Amino acid sequence: IYNIPEFIVKFNKFAKIYNSAKTLIANKTRSEGKVIQELEIPEGLSLEKKDILIVDDICDGGATFIELAKIIKPMNPGSMTLFVTHGIFRNGTDALYESGFDRVITTDSLPQTQQNHKGEFHVFKI
Repeated sequence: IYNIPEFIVKFNKFAKIYNSAKTLIANKTRSEGKVIQELEIPEGLSLEKKDILIVDDICDGGATFIELAKIIKPMNPGSMTLFVTHGIFRNGTDALYESGFDRVITTDSLPQTQQNHKGEFHVFKI
């Protein structure tokens, strides 16, 4: 197990080796019941036609990812995928797909069904 800075360094080394992927970090704050997302994008980096993978530990209601999609979608990405290790999906997944996600991936750490989703939905057995 790595602490966050060590993990980011190791992930960036991995990403550079494989597909020259870039790692961007989103910062979330909550204010008066609203989720506020900030995404630092290095100057000159275009997300146009790039496949975007967002990784996090938990998706409960989805507000964090819906707000992040509002930032990314206008940049015309090729696709947007959400991977969360623990998918609660209290509000279902419809709003995630409606915000621009093409697929949602989670694990079976919590009970999941693969029906009634507007896009691709994958559950990995752990």
